[in-house]
Amino acid sequence: MKLLYITPFDIKSVSCGAYIRIYNILKYLSRNNKVDYYFHNYAQLDSKEKIKNIKNVKFKPVGPSIRMFQFFNPFLLSKLMSATSKEKPDKIIVSFPWTAIYAKILKSITGTPYYLDLHNVEYKRFKEQKKFPLLNGIFKTVELSAYKSADKIFCVSKEDMNFLKKQGIPKTKLVEIPNGSPTPKPPVKSRINKIKKKYSLKNKKVVLFFGNYSYPPNLDAFNKILNKISKHKLMSNTVFMLVGPSPPIERGVYDNVIVTGEVPVIEDYIHLSDMIVTPIMSGGGTRLKILEGLMCSKPVLSTSKGAEGIDKKVSGNLLSIENKISAFPKKIKATLSKSKKYKLNKQFKDKYSWEKIVKKMEANL
Repeated sequence: MKLLYITPFDIKSVSCGAYIRIYNILKYLSRNNKVDYYFHNYAQLDSKEKIKNIKNVKFKPVGPSIRMFQFFNPFLLSKLMSATSKEKPDKIIVSFPWTAIYAKILKSITGTPYYLDLHNVEYKRFKEQKKFPLLNGIFKTVELSAYKSADKIFCVSKEDMNFLKKQGIPKTKLVEIPNGSPTPKPPVKSRINKIKKKYSLKNKKVVLFFGNYSYPPNLDAFNKILNKISKHKLMSNTVFMLVGPSPPIERGVYDNVIVTGEVPVIEDYIHLSDMIVTPIMSGGGTRLKILEGLMCSKPVLSTSKGAEGIDKKVSGNLLSIENKISAFPKKIKATLSKSKKYKLNKQFKDKYSWEKIVKKMEANL
């Protein structure tokens, strides 16, 4: 099958959830299909960890490299119209609602069906984060139009599916295609010991939070850990590691908080930690940080919002929910006091395998 895949930005790295999702969909769809991947040549985020070329995927960047053009790029539309005429793709997949304008135009001309891969319900997310308040009505109108014209919508969670049903989107259009996580590699003791030595972590209990702090919900969680959770008297003997690019303060050690910035291999920090926290209060989609932590059999304490999209039935006792930030220190203390080893069940690994997730997507094209 020939597929035309369109995104509003360049996935130069795997430094955030959107990039990771797009990369893995391309990677596994291309095993059985030829994919022409067109995107607006602008990278919202960059990282030291660059993506590799993917077999059977032709990368087709279209300029100019200006952010505002990611909402509509006439040069990209022109290229897509030419490509559709020459290559005659069987299906079109678009990421993000505002990219659907290209697919809608191509569908009206050629009749090629298009599928919307929905990372978040964007206008809902913007409203929660109080972003673009004057434009929220316009975003909602554009987004609902994209939902109605798409042949199918791939949602990352049941919560998003239920929300769209309430907006009048037919159930038959909606398919749950969650985010996934790769099977973790075994811990490399030499690298982990080097990190422990660098930060004097021997015999310390380590609580980890990681993410890209240019994303407001992650930044808010960073500040909650730094200024509230870590300062509680119950946490005096606990070390918090805040890992990821674009931290709001300089890298360094602040009492019992270590700010690392971006790191080469996040799995090393997951493996060395004793648990993971995600005190996230807004946003959408699925927290890949929770999936990665659970895949490494680490206990996770999260808010309900932070754990959206995670099936509690298959996560077992590894995932705990707490919505009061003031209660986090007590819950962290209780988790760290347990001596038992945690183990992830096979059901979870099967459900959140990227390979199996993309097979389900392919079956719905």
